[in-house]
Amino acid sequence: MPRSGGTTFGSLCSGIVRPNYACDSVISLREKESLEKAKDALIERVQKILSTLEKKTGRNVKEFYIGKTCVQKHKRRSFGPMDPGTWRKDGISSRWGRHKKKSYGKDGLVVLAVVDREAVPSECRGKIHQENYALALEQQLLHHFMIEDPDDRIANETFSTGRTEKKSSIGHAIYMTYTLDRIKAAK
Repeated sequence: MPRSGGTTFGSLCSGIVRPNYACDSVISLREKESLEKAKDALIERVQKILSTLEKKTGRNVKEFYIGKTCVQKHKRRSFGPMDPGTWRKDGISSRWGRHKKKSYGKDGLVVLAVVDREAVPSECRGKIHQENYALALEQQLLHHFMIEDPDDRIANETFSTGRTEKKSSIGHAIYMTYTLDRIKAAK
């Protein structure tokens, strides 16, 4: 179980928890040398999460949505993008609050990765802020699932970047929300 807030991805898959968010399935982007390699890793992660959800829940994923939000560090803890216990989850829980409302009706939110300064490829450091790099990755995922390899389940309707922060954050979470069919899939 996470140190604070949310649940585990395994619990989301098992159905033993009510709709919630999970931060324990993040992948590291620090060793990815380029935007392309980071994008490929995130695409693979989204596909794996969708597949795992369908397999473990016995229900089809009806739709999914890709987004980004800020992540702050806990005071008196060293920040680690792979350690959700070192993050304040205000941005994540705020996004989840919006997505779980009846108008959206999402079943879960899964954080895919957290982009910090070290995740920005070395040739881009000093030229691009981590928030802009997270935005570029989000846009690359949307481009992939909406244009390159269209997936009818993608719920994003535009390539809108959302708002940018007035105050800088230590990291930015790239996440996906999902909605499952209410009826179990036929085997």
